Amino acid sequence: MSREGGYVLDPIGPGLYAPIDTADIAAAAAAVLTEDGHAGQAYDLTGEELFTVAGQVAVISKTIGHDLQARKVSSAEEAVKARFPNGVPPALAEALVEGFELMAADVLAYTTDNVRKLTGRAPRTFADWCTRNAAVFQEAADA
Repeated sequence: MSREGGYVLDPIGPGLYAPIDTADIAAAAAAVLTEDGHAGQAYDLTGEELFTVAGQVAVISKTIGHDLQARKVSSAEEAVKARFPNGVPPALAEALVEGFELMAADVLAYTTDNVRKLTGRAPRTFADWCTRNAAVFQEAADA
């Protein structure tokens, strides 16, 4: 999030993806590690909601009561450089660029029900995650 301008850089445009709460990842991992029947299995974990970056920014903006906008970048590399002005290891930069490009191409627009299958409950919503982290977002918006 820009501390000066009230915006978030958007490297994926209309691309969609299903963000997942780290608490849901932890709960799914705990189930896999403590219950029988998961040997040799692989699980794609996603949230249940598909979002664009602009959609996520709208939820954050509503949660904190501060007007934020999504600002399109000219390239995925630009987004990485803005996010990490002091640089990152080349392998990480390449992975981030590749991920942004895949999301922009809308090839990651899917959801799974694996969190529900593994934990017995629905994944937490992005709005719930924002509410739990509102103080951090507000601090960044106010800075």
